[in-house]
Amino acid sequence: MEPPSSSSETLSPSGTATSSKRRHPSSDETVATSIDDDYQSTDNRKWAPIPKSIGSPSRTPSAVRDPSAVTIDGSAWREEILNPPHASPMLTFPIEEDHPLIPAWHGIKLAILQTLQGSKINWTALEVFRRRETTKPTIEDTTVLLTITGDTQDVDAADNDPQLRNIRERIFAICLKNGHGYVHVETIYGRAYRNVSLDLPFKKEGQLGASIGIGNSSGTLGGYVALSIGNNPPKVYGLTCHHVVRPNEIGGLLPYSEENKQNLVFQPSSVDMEDTFAEYKAAIAMTSSLIARHEKSISDGMATENTYRYLEDQLAIKSRNEGTLSAAQSFDSKFGTIHATSGFLISKRRNCSVDWALVEVDKHRQGSNKTPGIALAGRPGFESSEVRGISTLMSTTKYSKTGRTTGTTFGSFSHIKSHVQLPDNPGYTDEAVVMSLQPGKFFSEKGDSGAFLLSPEGELVGLVVGGCEPERQTYVTPIEEVISSIREITGCNVSLLAAH
Repeated sequence: MEPPSSSSETLSPSGTATSSKRRHPSSDETVATSIDDDYQSTDNRKWAPIPKSIGSPSRTPSAVRDPSAVTIDGSAWREEILNPPHASPMLTFPIEEDHPLIPAWHGIKLAILQTLQGSKINWTALEVFRRRETTKPTIEDTTVLLTITGDTQDVDAADNDPQLRNIRERIFAICLKNGHGYVHVETIYGRAYRNVSLDLPFKKEGQLGASIGIGNSSGTLGGYVALSIGNNPPKVYGLTCHHVVRPNEIGGLLPYSEENKQNLVFQPSSVDMEDTFAEYKAAIAMTSSLIARHEKSISDGMATENTYRYLEDQLAIKSRNEGTLSAAQSFDSKFGTIHATSGFLISKRRNCSVDWALVEVDKHRQGSNKTPGIALAGRPGFESSEVRGISTLMSTTKYSKTGRTTGTTFGSFSHIKSHVQLPDNPGYTDEAVVMSLQPGKFFSEKGDSGAFLLSPEGELVGLVVGGCEPERQTYVTPIEEVISSIREITGCNVSLLAAH
């Protein structure tokens, strides 16, 4: 039987009345809900209802009843509410290791992918996170997030699209059928990206996390690895991402080719060098303007005691900035040449992205695997300021990275991988995802590709390869996949350069 439709008015958090249209199960169906209590959120996301017959807001997932007792009817679960706007920004959190959705997610994902394959929707990423407006977790915040490929800034566009509304309903029905009716479904517009786009340190030795690039690209120097064959002494190379040093090329470069020697790599990148020059020139111009103002006050007889002090301060600042600019302009940023790159590959074992590059570093510019600037010991639980070894990505739930754009940040591993189409990849991949532990700060942004992902003990567990807008979730390739691919392509043994 077709359920009756109903409409009502709801109040947004700001008190604005908004019209909402919902369709509910009819009286002869298994599920019984009411207009007032079948939705678990008052924010503006397109969240599907939680039927009372499979659990209530106060129940945990373990209390959810057998979903076979619920009649799943697309018309009965039409999601047609126009939700009011948020009172505060939506926060995104990773899925923890013991989340009840994890055992069922593989089957649910396959069913969702089959649904998406039959649609004409151009989508970027299928992911699961906890999404809420506060830091306090609840079971109702588990969210299937589908990123639709696009750049629109209209937050209501995904909500009001009938095709996306239908997809949300079908995804929710799949979750419900598999016993996870507490899950919300959200669609947003965005794009996956490779992390290439501060006052940069102009240091002779290339540091872990430093800016690196070729041409107009900027990324991150992750750190250093040593390659060896047989009993020959190891040779040290800088490790970053293929797309950082080959931004316009899909294919990789084999080692020892003549072409490689012509691909100069710079540290800092040429783009960042020019940006830094511009920043210092602008600062000098501003200081010069202030100095002229103070000097005029003195010549007009309008100076106070503070005028002379301010003039002295501005003259010192200008002199310091001019010295820094002069040193930066004379700095030789040539770092080395490309030794080998992977191109854009997909691991057969994990179906994840493989995206690495080795830089043959000029000997006088070779650095170490010590973390620069901020010692990780300053963050509780992070005890090392150097890379101490190699471990697996699943060995811990908290990580750090030092990147060109965001510096040293701290994040947590999400235990459901993201199914995503990264630029230039031949297909969708399943990527390990890390979210920030620092409120108001992303774990990574564009320009952080190539950064080492480190455990609290300082072990290297992964390589940052990209992310997705607008939430800036970070995608990471397990380091064992990177090492395995380097061995296969170069024929060399791979080890980590010890800090010194």
